[in-house]
Formats: sequence, C-alpha cells, structure tokens
Amino acid sequence: MAETQKKNVPTTWEKVREALLISKYSKGTTRSHIYKSIGDAHPSTSVASVRRIIATAFNDGRLVHGKSNARFLLTRKGRKVNREKKKSVAKKPKKKTTPPPLLIEDTKTDIVYVGIEGQPGKIVTSKRMVSYCSQTLKNMIEGDGGTNSISVRLPCTESIQFITMYLMSGNIDCSLPCVNPNNFVSVLRNAECLMLHDEVFTALARLFRKHQREIIRGQTFNADYFSKEALERLLPEKFDTMIKDMKHHAKIWQATLLYWCRNSENNNVEISFDSLINALHLKEFTVSPKSHIVSDSDSESDVALKTFTF
Repeated sequence: MAETQKKNVPTTWEKVREALLISKYSKGTTRSHIYKSIGDAHPSTSVASVRRIIATAFNDGRLVHGKSNARFLLTRKGRKVNREKKKSVAKKPKKKTTPPPLLIEDTKTDIVYVGIEGQPGKIVTSKRMVSYCSQTLKNMIEGDGGTNSISVRLPCTESIQFITMYLMSGNIDCSLPCVNPNNFVSVLRNAECLMLHDEVFTALARLFRKHQREIIRGQTFNADYFSKEALERLLPEKFDTMIKDMKHHAKIWQATLLYWCRNSENNNVEISFDSLINALHLKEFTVSPKSHIVSDSDSESDVALKTFTF
C-alpha cells in the first residue's frame, strides 16, 4: 500500500504545471501565487525545489514570461503531460568481500606446528599461512622435506604475542600491549629474524614515525641489536644515501642515525659515530632545556647526543 502511494506522488514540475493550469490569470501567474497554490495542495513541497524547477523550465522552453517578467505562462511544450524523469543515481559497486587466499580454510594435511624455544606449547597454523608470513619458516619447512613440525629460536621474547597472532591469522595488530615504544626493537629484531612479510615492516615503520623520539632514545636502539638492513626499513631513504647528504635531512632523522651508531661494537657498521658528529658539527649546538642533563659519568657520545637538540 505504501509503495502505491509513493508512486502516485507527483513530481515538482507536475505540481508547478497544475498550479499554472488552474490559475484564472490569462496574462500570467505570479511566483507567489504558484507557491501558495502548491503549498495548499502539497504542504510538504519545499520552496527551493519549486524555484529550481521554474528556472529549469525556462531553460528548456516549458515556461515563458507573461505580461511582465514577474508572471509566467505555460508553452505548448509545458502543457503536454510528460512525467519528469528522475535522475538515476549510479550505484556504487559493492566492495568484494571474498576472503584473501591466506584466510581460506586449509585441509588437515596442511597444518603445521611452530614451536618457539623457551615458550610452552606450539603455534598451530597452516603451511600456506607460514609460507606467506615468514620466509625463514618457509625455508625450514621446504628444507626438511615438507615437515609439519618446526622449531625456531627468536632473539627476543617480549613480542611473542605479536608474532604468534601474525603466524596464526596473518593479522598485524600493532595495538597489542607488547607492541609499544619500549618493545619496538624487540618486535623489529624478531621480524628481521623470521624475515616476515613486507607488510609487517610497513606497519612497524608507521609505528616508528609515530613514536620516533621515544624509540631512538631506548638503550637497545643501536647497531648491536639490529642490522643496517632492518634500519633501512624505517628510513625514508637508503642508509648510504642519507649518510652522504645527512646535513640536508630533518633533525629527527639525523638523530636517528646518530643514536643507531652510538657505542656500537658491531664491526659491520661502515661509518663511525665520530665521523657523523664531525659531519654535523655538533659543537655548534647548545644544550636545550628539554634535553637530558649531561652528567660526569656520560661518555663522549652521550654528551654529543644530549647536546644535539631535535
């Protein structure tokens, strides 16, 4: 019943046409008379819609001016009964909701058990999921003749929950309690060890830029804990490119490289901390009120970092 009533509702032009037809003024009907006539017959009609349809009718020849510009007359075209075509709104195509290949249910023969040394129990997942998430675990499975049980040793245990969830579902949840600025290096080291998918490093890079100042000041943020390759995943450019043109980069990125090179005993670091200090002329900087207070027990590198404001 409601649908039938909706279909019988006249269009705005039909309301204007009806008001002009019932008008007794042969020299033309005024705008106010049209509004009043429509308001009496169809109280819910908006004035703006009537104003727009009158302007449109002038453009397409359905209306002309009467004796004066304030009066309106119907033309032969306007008198014809022709329902106004409603503009068809193109429907937005629905987004495909098909699950990604990783989340398709696997057969029992595809189940794999991943054990982490020092942790009770094993992660139950699929070979397809493991092969996608971790290149290291994929190589271990293929190298052992397609075994369904493997064990791995991770460098850090603080971010086990993040690794477990990712290997089981493929979901990257950076809101977990274990994924915080204090444990950031732990997550990065485990991701590097397992050679996780690029999407993980992309998510970590976003998290790093959000808490960059806090993360780089951590004691584990240096070359002894993670490699230059892992650091490059966080940088806006390649490590070597940034070193060559370091003075032209933002202070926060200069500080990132300085903190990573500090007190490092890693022989793989191709550039020394002292050379970075000389390249930036740190003696020109003064101690900021917001920076840490330099103490007598600080090493030369600590003093240099604390006098570098960013």
